[in-house]
Amino acid sequence: MMEVSFSTAALFPRDTLDAMRLLKKAGFNHVELMPQCLYETGPEFAEEAVNTGIGAGSIHFPLVFFSMLYNPCDRTKEAGINVALENSHRGITRDPEGLLQTVREIGRENLGPMLDVTESREAGIDPVEFLSNVKPVHIHLSDYGDTRKHLPVGKGSLDWEAIIDSLKDKGYEGLLVIEPSYRYFLENALEELKNCLGFVEALL
Repeated sequence: MMEVSFSTAALFPRDTLDAMRLLKKAGFNHVELMPQCLYETGPEFAEEAVNTGIGAGSIHFPLVFFSMLYNPCDRTKEAGINVALENSHRGITRDPEGLLQTVREIGRENLGPMLDVTESREAGIDPVEFLSNVKPVHIHLSDYGDTRKHLPVGKGSLDWEAIIDSLKDKGYEGLLVIEPSYRYFLENALEELKNCLGFVEALL
């Protein structure tokens, strides 16, 4: 069963723990944690994060290059944790073939492809078409319209019913991580978060 999550990256420059508390208040049960500093990758911060009362369903490490994926994959495998490689709007992972090829070349059992629907659209590929060729292990949701990327869901031109139907057809049962740009949440954040959550949940 798919569940809705939200990335703390979209609430920058708020303190990460404050962002987690705000997401809990908005009704989310899960967050995707993007560490803002080295401290936020350690055990002391992990304990603080647990005390916010909202679960971190996934962690998005920024600026992880392909050559750095071997060690995280090997270390997380021991703990039963999967690693996802995200598509990009340019470079080898811009299309399904390149993304899958890169995953195969890295060659780790716990590494799989993930889809960011805005990055797909910016690369000129309809997310539904992308999904016809890739079964993702993780997904990022944001809207796209008139060359504006990472809009809040429902604020652009993406066909959300078709995207969710494609995920259902693929048997996807992971988190649907909403990851728009932080600029849309600098004001009225709680209301905007509730709108995002309601929009996606209505599609499920």
